[in-house]
Amino acid sequence: MNIKYKLYPYPVLWNANDDYVSSSFSCNMNIENQKKQVIVNVEFNLNNSSLEKLIQNGKAEYVVHIESSSCFYRTSKSTSDTKMQITLEDSNLLSKIELSSFIVAKTDIVNYSDRNFNADYAWTSFKIEKGSILAIGEQYSANIEKELESFSKIESIFTIYRKNVDDNMTMGIDLDNNKICIELNIKDYDHYVNRASTCPNILNSILIFPTLIYAFERLKESFDDYTDYSWLKSMQNAFKKYNLKLDQNTVNEYTSIELAQKIMQFPVSKALTDLNFIGEEE
Repeated sequence: MNIKYKLYPYPVLWNANDDYVSSSFSCNMNIENQKKQVIVNVEFNLNNSSLEKLIQNGKAEYVVHIESSSCFYRTSKSTSDTKMQITLEDSNLLSKIELSSFIVAKTDIVNYSDRNFNADYAWTSFKIEKGSILAIGEQYSANIEKELESFSKIESIFTIYRKNVDDNMTMGIDLDNNKICIELNIKDYDHYVNRASTCPNILNSILIFPTLIYAFERLKESFDDYTDYSWLKSMQNAFKKYNLKLDQNTVNEYTSIELAQKIMQFPVSKALTDLNFIGEEE
């Protein structure tokens, strides 16, 4: 939630304006990326007796708005205390989170006034509606590092979906998303669905392996264009177990086929083994 400067029909305590004098509101956040959780420790610092009284009387509260736009996740947490701990499940989050701090009216407030209003508002009172922002604090952002995702599961960083086009359409690949998208025509997609549970290694060799080769070729050309996407961050985590840093130098040093085989742990060999097993069964 990117807070841009705007004019409110009533005074708002914010360091971006001068609606108040001798007053301040700020927020300190410490964000810890733990195993399967993100812990946010929040401390509010308010220097304004009128707003403090509203919070004490239950007419206003501190609020933290949390957003992970990559996965359309939004939530908010509120408290009347100056300190708060927020626990977020990382399954709800992706790539980056943004946090914003506020003081918000819990009820309608009639004849709201403050002796610390700017002189332009002196002797003026306002009707504040429930949910209105009374003060705005700092904004924070943090990158979320997921645990190493298993490349034995297609759904880890890939999305395979059907395009409603004729059967002559070739397989398509889209890297400009947090997951790598593989597009199949109707007939090919139906065949994939029918065999997804029985022949995963063969399907990985047919679909995922060439897709990864294509992805590494694109990374050779313009690595920095993809650094914000979660699929690349997941692959970078996967390469750590080989003590290998996946960056521009690495993709230039190795062939794309070598990198794809390494990260999938030799998919062609697995597929051929499965084919041999199927032949023996027949």
